[in-house]
Amino acid sequence: VATLIQNAKHDESEDGKRQIIRISNKVIHHKVFAVGGETAMTLLQVCGWQLGLNDDGDTVLKFIGGHQYKWLDAAVAQLEYESMKG
Repeated sequence: VATLIQNAKHDESEDGKRQIIRISNKVIHHKVFAVGGETAMTLLQVCGWQLGLNDDGDTVLKFIGGHQYKWLDAAVAQLEYESMKG
């Protein structure tokens, strides 16, 4: 979940690819939802992800966090610091 948030916050791609998560993505399902279940979904929504559909009709979470989530900036900075420590 932390990696998804970090990727979305730092996504500078034209299409915002890292700001959209397909719920049916096998890796995401296995590493996030199978482990964290409903709690992982709730955490992502609290951190600025919104449940919806993409153009293909797939269920997705789209990052809408932006800067209204000031506390999220601090949390991401802490996660980055922790990951650099090893």
